[in-house]
Amino acid sequence: MDANRDARWDDLRLLLAVARAGSFLAAGRELGLATSTVSRRLTVLESSVDSLLIERRVDGARLTEAGRRLAAAAADVELALGARLRELPGPAGRLAGVIRVTAGDGFSDFLAESIADFAEGHPEVSFDVMIDNRAVDLARREADVGIRTLHGREGSLVYLPLAPLAYGLFASPAYAARRGVPRSLRDLPRHPCIGLAASLERVPWMRWLRTHGVRRFAFRSTSFGAVLAAARAGLGLAALPERMSTGLVRVLPRARPDPLPVWLAAHVDARRQPAVRAFVDHLAMRFRTLSSSPAGSPKS
Repeated sequence: MDANRDARWDDLRLLLAVARAGSFLAAGRELGLATSTVSRRLTVLESSVDSLLIERRVDGARLTEAGRRLAAAAADVELALGARLRELPGPAGRLAGVIRVTAGDGFSDFLAESIADFAEGHPEVSFDVMIDNRAVDLARREADVGIRTLHGREGSLVYLPLAPLAYGLFASPAYAARRGVPRSLRDLPRHPCIGLAASLERVPWMRWLRTHGVRRFAFRSTSFGAVLAAARAGLGLAALPERMSTGLVRVLPRARPDPLPVWLAAHVDARRQPAVRAFVDHLAMRFRTLSSSPAGSPKS
């Protein structure tokens, strides 16, 4: 039999669902199919490609190497198909469709407000938002638009620079009253500090804290929102965007971590979609307006 000759997209979608869910039962629930139907159709798929794709186990299902490779190919097809569907024009030239947006959790408030403002004028556009500190792969069209603080130099992406975020060192009033604040950077290692998890240590303000002697953190998290909450709760000193410092005490005002660069990134094909292009322009305008105004700011 010619491998792949009879492999159907519906069955490849089942394989992808099992790969993601980890069992026939969970995949069937997700797709609205009986477990027996999932198992039967995947057996047919294995026969059509003449390869064992899934190891049936008591504790679930595990893909073989061939299964993982075929599931990865199916994921690529799924992404490409979704991207093409989102590129279809809206009715009568109006902006319409789904825009997939990704950003770190520090940008969630800014993103929600920007989307609400944009949707007011374009009600036929809807949004799938991925708030994730991992770098969602825009080059593979996992999303259409991303707010980035690192430039990946991908040839298939367009990066639009936005205003960098200025940072400072802050503490809560309760912390300052209880522990005092450092009088110089030499005192910084004597105070508990708040930071990001080790996997995110490359951000400029984490390197700045390390440069000035901070070796131990009283609180670390993968979430910027948690870092901000810990600072407001008085757990220690934190380097934060200046525009997010409402209610906090500025520590060592002359000591400034390097500003954090911010870009809007989008795949070149996504930028050709009228709705995506309009939304990118809208995000850029709002970010620049907020960055130059005395109150309110996007978060990073």
